[in-house]
Amino acid sequence: MFGINIWNVFHRTTRRISFLKKSDQLFREQSYKRRISLQILPLDNNNLMALPESIGNLSSLKDLYLRKNQLTALPESIGNLSSLKDLYLRKNQLTALPDSMANLTSLKDLWIEDTPLDSQPKAVLKQLKKKRRSNLYIWY
Repeated sequence: MFGINIWNVFHRTTRRISFLKKSDQLFREQSYKRRISLQILPLDNNNLMALPESIGNLSSLKDLYLRKNQLTALPESIGNLSSLKDLYLRKNQLTALPDSMANLTSLKDLWIEDTPLDSQPKAVLKQLKKKRRSNLYIWY
């Protein structure tokens, strides 16, 4: 569905690499419950054009790597990733960021360079900085 051949998925409890092939299995309702402690999700270089709304169910996710894909938008549910510390969006086709990103209060690093973002992200990022207690580094 997303054009992914292999996903490298790091599972916190086992510290091993799991491979998920050719599906959005990770995001299906019955599947994400088993991966609730997923902390790192590398999806770089997969020609992804969209992410499912259910990605917001990965509440333990700390690092999300989405570099070098074809993403044009992010789902609103991305704002539910309350543990997210690092978000890598470099080299995508994003023209806007969802307002829900202002809820990412654990975010420390946001990499959004080499994207055709318009001026809208400034409002979202300003809101996010107000809600945070520590520094946020934005690579734009």
